[in-house]
Amino acid sequence: MEKDIKRVSIAKFESALDKENIVTETLAGTEDVVIEIKKTIPLYEMTAFVQEVVEACVDSETGDYIPEAYDFAFRVAVLTHYANFAMPSNLEKQYMLVYGTRAFNQVTGSINVCQLNDIVKAIDRKIQFMLDVISSSAVTKINEVINKFNDIATSSEQVFGGLNPADLSKVIEGITKLNKMDEADVAKVILDVKSEGSDTTETIAVSKE
Repeated sequence: MEKDIKRVSIAKFESALDKENIVTETLAGTEDVVIEIKKTIPLYEMTAFVQEVVEACVDSETGDYIPEAYDFAFRVAVLTHYANFAMPSNLEKQYMLVYGTRAFNQVTGSINVCQLNDIVKAIDRKIQFMLDVISSSAVTKINEVINKFNDIATSSEQVFGGLNPADLSKVIEGITKLNKMDEADVAKVILDVKSEGSDTTETIAVSKE
């Protein structure tokens, strides 16, 4: 019979923790600016780090994805979570501080590389997840529009009368921007597009004369 493996106690396990988790250094390029660098950040700071970078790249309300913000936001998060740097609210000043000093390289030279690599993986996975959710939501919205079209067409076969493909495209675009999907709002979008089409026709007719 196999012998039971004796577990390492929590107390003994904790004894392996780095007793000096904070490194104190003088900021490169200065003589009197002392910075404190945490080699490993706690769980709550790690999750905040990930969230800040993701929110800088993906707008969950508009669905916009801004990949160019990734590296900048990542560097800011390193300096504010792993070290004791304060950042100005002005993004231009932040950018110059992040890229115009050696602070980032100095901090990353002292921190837990394994943890930082895992943070990068978590950021990438969360960004992909957010983009997938946004894409899925867009598909759902289009399906709602199509179903609403079917409902309206059932109650009034003439509602789309006179709409050409270009007008129909405008209708779809207008309806997808609605906060609610009731018949009155949808009908207003259709009437507005029809009205625009009539105005355009009249303008063309006048210009030909």
